[in-house]
Formats: sequence, C-alpha cells, structure tokens
Amino acid sequence: MDITTRVRLRGIDAPEMSARCPEERTKAEAARDALVRMLNEGAVAVSRIGQDKYGGRVDADVSTSRTPDVSVSLIERDWCGVMAAASVRVGAVSRSLAYRC
Repeated sequence: MDITTRVRLRGIDAPEMSARCPEERTKAEAARDALVRMLNEGAVAVSRIGQDKYGGRVDADVSTSRTPDVSVSLIERDWCGVMAAASVRVGAVSRSLAYRC
C-alpha cells in the first residue's frame, strides 16, 4: 500500500506563491526552485514526523544527501523566514519575512 501526503518543512515561514506583492512572489519562486534543487540531490530523509497545525499535512524535518537540514538552508539563503515557535531550534539563523508592498 502506498500513502501520499504533503510534508510541511518544520519551522519554515514560507512566502506565498499566490501573493499580490511582487517581492513576496519573487521570493516564493526562489524558495520553490531552491527546494526542488535540494530534493533532487539524491536520497531524501523525512524525520521527526508529526501532524501540522492545519491537520492536512505532516510537519517534519527534511534532509538530503548533501543538505543536512533543508529548513535551515532555505532560511540561511533568506528565501524563507522562521516560524516564531521554531526560533529556538534554528538558533542564530532566525529571520522573519518582511515585504515592502
């Protein structure tokens, strides 16, 4: 039996693809493209799996063969922010999203 589900990257405050603000939309596309590149690096591991706050996806840590923590990598490159509750886990790379639109 195969089960398919959506995985929410733990600790990520991602820009919205449907944003009206051009700056947010550009950042959302960059984050998506970076995530696709990371997931194509090879083996993908999903760990610390739990239910996300909306109940329709799982919340998890994701790593690849070359990227030990996909969430931190996206935050360090300034494509995503950190959810307030996750700031302890990602430590020094804690950033929030701000758009001038």
